[in-house]
Amino acid sequence: MVTIWRDVLGVDAVGINDNFFDIGGNSLLLLKVGVRMEHLMPRDDVVIEFFRYPTIAALARFISGGTVPTAPVDAGQVQDRTNRQRAAARQQAARRLQTRG
Repeated sequence: MVTIWRDVLGVDAVGINDNFFDIGGNSLLLLKVGVRMEHLMPRDDVVIEFFRYPTIAALARFISGGTVPTAPVDAGQVQDRTNRQRAAARQQAARRLQTRG
């Protein structure tokens, strides 16, 4: 999964506890990850569950049938995550421009 995330997101490093959406992921990229993961795992619900388990560690526990703790949603955390996602998207766009230039 780490290799798939790195390839799809175009980043050098991905940790198992990195949140997909915080490091530049979005719903379109999530579909790309899902297509690549279909070849590894015969599950139809992986893309849907990604929204509940957006880290490799949590998704792996879910897929293997383990328990995954979930936390209540906090409005401040949602805003912080939105800000991190926007920053990651700006960084991705800047990297794309550098590689084209």
